[in-house]
Amino acid sequence: MAYVRTIPPAEAAGALRLVYDRIAEERGGVAAIHQVASLRPDLVGAHFRFYKSLMFAEGGLGRRLRERIAVAVSAANGCRYCEAHHGEALCRLGGAPAGPPADAREAALDAFARKLTQEPTACGAADIEALRAAGLTDPEIVDAVFVASYFNLANRVVSALGVELEPGYTETCR
Repeated sequence: MAYVRTIPPAEAAGALRLVYDRIAEERGGVAAIHQVASLRPDLVGAHFRFYKSLMFAEGGLGRRLRERIAVAVSAANGCRYCEAHHGEALCRLGGAPAGPPADAREAALDAFARKLTQEPTACGAADIEALRAAGLTDPEIVDAVFVASYFNLANRVVSALGVELEPGYTETCR
């Protein structure tokens, strides 16, 4: 149970009901990470829009690699909630959350995501060059930085507010 009061979908009204309905329609349900901000419907909506713009955008790394970064960051942070959600999504996309990298690009992305998570101030030009050397383009690198940074934010929200893995969470992973 979250450390703050939340409004479940069945009790939502007004602006929150509209946001929840949109999320449920697009994702199959309203995940606990969205419900934890229910006292601020504007944040729920903004969070969901930002998440979608990062994870479902055309171009860049593509969704499977974005989900792999999400899992790598969440594992490094010990965030079982996000690791479960995005591990499920990665599996649905043909990836293996606990598997070894498939190629040099995945290995470089994994290493970069972990470094950005654990030692953010140690990241620099050499890390970007290592990503380029592994075959990533600058737009893909920007994508990787934003996805890794977003999941550091999401992991901290989950930890700080006591978000727990909801029953049926796999329904929101499509």
